[in-house]
Amino acid sequence: MLQSFFKVNTIEVQGNSVYSADQIIEASQIQQGDNLLTVNKALAVGNIKAALPYVEDVSIARSLPDGIIIQVRESTISFAVMTDTNTCWLIGPGGKALERIEPAAFNENPHIIDLLISSPTAGDSVSSPTPTALAAALDVMKELDGTGLLEHIRVIDVEKEYDITPLV
Repeated sequence: MLQSFFKVNTIEVQGNSVYSADQIIEASQIQQGDNLLTVNKALAVGNIKAALPYVEDVSIARSLPDGIIIQVRESTISFAVMTDTNTCWLIGPGGKALERIEPAAFNENPHIIDLLISSPTAGDSVSSPTPTALAAALDVMKELDGTGLLEHIRVIDVEKEYDITPLV
């Protein structure tokens, strides 16, 4: 008798713009008909973050009697950078590789020149053969993120690491 109660009937996604609600629900692996009380929220969060690199944070809540609410916060693009294998990637403010882009799109985004990153995997933190230059560039980007200044910057040159100083 209790089997017919507490079944997931609705799944609502909030805060998404990069990915559709369907993409997020599919990545969560939560399905209509699952038991609302036994849904493994931690597993679903991990599934979403692993499958969708632009998702920065996720929370999942039960909405009685039969709903799930998935709240996402998506990464913004901080900059584009070249890899040591001559590919271009978009990087989020925390240094997470978001997606590989075509070289023609490189200049359409704020970008860092004279910094190479090691071949990244989407969703993972980037690394560099010059870790101090990467750390300095990420510090500058973190300082600029949310200030509105980043949209006015097209290029950051890290040729001389000692010239890079974060804004205070």
